[in-house]
Amino acid sequence: PVRVRPLKAQWYGFAMSRNALPKREIEYQVTVIEDGFYRYELAGMRKPNDFAAYAKSFLKPKTHDEWQEFEDLGLSVYRAANFSEGCLESLFVAATAYDKPLLPSRAWLGSVFGKSDFAPHERTALLAGVPTAGVEDVGPIVCSCFSVGERTIAKTIKEHKLSDYQAVGERCKAGTNCGSCIPEIKVLLVK
Repeated sequence: PVRVRPLKAQWYGFAMSRNALPKREIEYQVTVIEDGFYRYELAGMRKPNDFAAYAKSFLKPKTHDEWQEFEDLGLSVYRAANFSEGCLESLFVAATAYDKPLLPSRAWLGSVFGKSDFAPHERTALLAGVPTAGVEDVGPIVCSCFSVGERTIAKTIKEHKLSDYQAVGERCKAGTNCGSCIPEIKVLLVK
């Protein structure tokens, strides 16, 4: 038997790191191993008094690393990024209300871990939580076999007026390997 009930957390967020981080004392922490980094989905019953201190204790940046942060007290949003020799080592994102616009796209943020150097405007984009001009946010990954995101699939469906998942696969490869994402593609087809 399983008992499920909502977690009435005071804050939500996530962290990403090139290296595995130790488990913390927090009410909700899920670790996801991604391609080249670890993602930690987080939620806490008590909002930290100081998100900057909490983020630093969670990510453990080295003393020579560059630490950048953004906080909007009105929206209760906090974001921080840790760079080492120009590479993004880790980041931390938190908000006191679970609202998708307040939490940036994990898919897009995950895609920048492969970059070796960040221009100042790209660092600002990280903290703002939006891709720089010319970089497309593919949305949450639906097809993990080919790393095809929800927004890419929806755009493909709309642009080509597609009505079945096989046609989607022909255009963007989603659903053409293991097939586990076909139900999600079918849902996107009826939206």
